[in-house]
Amino acid sequence: MKRLVLLSIPFAFLLVSCSLWQLSSPSSSYKSLLFLDPKLQKLFSVTDTGIESYAKPFSQNTSLQAEFSLQKDEFPLFRNMFSYLSEEQVLQVYTFKGKKSLREVLPKGYTYDKQVKLPSLYKKPLQGVRIAIDPGHTAGTLQHAQLEQKIVNIEVKLGKKKKLVSFYESELAFDTATILADWLRKDGAEVFVTKRAKGITAFSMSFQDWKKKAMPATVTRAWKDGEISKKFRDHLLKKADDIEIFHKFFKNRELNERARLINNFHPHITVIIHYNILPDKTFWKSKGTRLQTTPINYSLSFVPGAFEKGSMDSVENRLQLLRLLVTDDLENSLEFCSYIQKSFVKVLKVPEFTGYRKYWLKTEVPGIYTRNLRMTRRVYGTLCFGESLLQNNEKEYKALSKKDYVYRGKKIPRRLLENAQAYYQGIRKYLKSKRH
Repeated sequence: MKRLVLLSIPFAFLLVSCSLWQLSSPSSSYKSLLFLDPKLQKLFSVTDTGIESYAKPFSQNTSLQAEFSLQKDEFPLFRNMFSYLSEEQVLQVYTFKGKKSLREVLPKGYTYDKQVKLPSLYKKPLQGVRIAIDPGHTAGTLQHAQLEQKIVNIEVKLGKKKKLVSFYESELAFDTATILADWLRKDGAEVFVTKRAKGITAFSMSFQDWKKKAMPATVTRAWKDGEISKKFRDHLLKKADDIEIFHKFFKNRELNERARLINNFHPHITVIIHYNILPDKTFWKSKGTRLQTTPINYSLSFVPGAFEKGSMDSVENRLQLLRLLVTDDLENSLEFCSYIQKSFVKVLKVPEFTGYRKYWLKTEVPGIYTRNLRMTRRVYGTLCFGESLLQNNEKEYKALSKKDYVYRGKKIPRRLLENAQAYYQGIRKYLKSKRH
């Protein structure tokens, strides 16, 4: 049995697909996009006939039992099931298959053998294409944005006086998503947006409404399922303030729900819209409530990967890593992101980020990085997690705080139309390259 080695594989081999078992000797030219921690390579073994995954590869037991085994002739079925099954069904298949035949555990009634492709050209340019849009964060007011710690407060001097300029990322992202969704629908696309209104979470209610209506039952269920301790359950229900509840319990569950909704929609592509900041001493001292301006500005995009130590403790996460190894989701996401990233630079006049961050891995495409974010990890298929500009850039903050355009009867910053245009052009060009 040959251990899977991906730490320094050439780019062409890194974008794994059905030829996974044909990996050749590693090259020192490139780092792996999937493994920030090379020890995680032990989670999988490639054999002459397929691939196996392990739940506890670091134990002293030399006779490891595979958690999941996939034969190479099952690869097409495995890849296609993400386009047909719900997120819950996919996890059930992974949990119960073991070494059984994949056909034996797949739900009946699906034509898994049929290759999933984008539909051919129609009268409208995007007719038949399903596109998911996820506008980042949940705040619907400045107060909630402060709790979420996704607020931009910049103190500006006006002569001898000072003025506080305030806006928040969730509103920027939601309005951008609304514009983009309208344009894509006009082109014939079927568009799903994870939030139906500003301030409404993926649970179809605000955080405060969720806290009143759904939190007690959700916390109790999490305790019964063994996800949290009795002590933490009691703390959440009796003592925790909104900041603790939001950041230590609600936030990740809401992100999971966004991913679930997207996956069950089965989009051809997914766009995750965020706006970035460049933190400074003021930001850290104020716990994210104050920012200084910066002359620096850049854009970047994320795709799945850069899995770090401790990130593969759950069955669900090991399933996602196996999916990225066996499907072409990573390869397609890189290609899709390259169109979006080029559009950021061209339309917004914002250069791509070329630096380094501790938890990212740099790809060969300028401005594109792998990062183990919850949404990049959990969302199936082709995706782009976009960070198009810096909100506290000395020019951008003025443009983003100035509501100088009316859209759907609401005053918004004109800059949001330009950002929506950048995504729109990137999406159109990518899909055009894929359709015949």
